[in-house]
Amino acid sequence: KGESDHLLVGKVAEDTKDGKTLVFVRNKICVNDRLEILGPSRPTASDRVTSIVNEKGIHTDIVQNGSVAAMTLQGAYKKNDIIRKRIKPH
Repeated sequence: KGESDHLLVGKVAEDTKDGKTLVFVRNKICVNDRLEILGPSRPTASDRVTSIVNEKGIHTDIVQNGSVAAMTLQGAYKKNDIIRKRIKPH
């Protein structure tokens, strides 16, 4: 009871620029993950991770808690938007 069907996976660190969104990672994010991005001034957006570049500038398939990564997503997002992942089916 009281369990969420979403997991907080990150927060947008800077406004999307040149197609890249810089993310403070809070839980594991993988290429092809489907994410939901929540911002104060628009409806929840559904998106998918198409690439990840870690702090060292290396393309990777997975980033873990505590890292900062540049992600290619389809949309453009704003600093402090919240990123979550659905962990239970509808």
